[in-house]
Amino acid sequence: MPDTQGGHSQRGLLRTAIVLGFANPYAWLDTVVLIGSIGAAKPAGQQALFATGAMTASLVWFVLLALGCQRLTWLFRAPVVWRCLDAGVAVLMVYLAGMLIIDSLDIFQIVLKGNQRSA
Repeated sequence: MPDTQGGHSQRGLLRTAIVLGFANPYAWLDTVVLIGSIGAAKPAGQQALFATGAMTASLVWFVLLALGCQRLTWLFRAPVVWRCLDAGVAVLMVYLAGMLIIDSLDIFQIVLKGNQRSA
């Protein structure tokens, strides 16, 4: 909500932060499913240490992300910079997809070889 000075109210900013944090399904998947399953697989004596490390890494990541955004605001005012960032993300996604396909084909070949031996 805009305040009288044309900015955003602290209440509106806090509401947006809460919604983005808690209503984000990817955050829940990463936190509960991915990190939770990795943490649960650790020995009981290491689970608290793993959780502390995961929370510390998350805190450091988001603080550095916020500081980086603040410092690079001027740079991302140019549309060409956004296009370059989008192109970089696209290249990375194509690379990762290709690696997943290659790994899947390798696993498929291993399974086929195993089935041929048993037949």
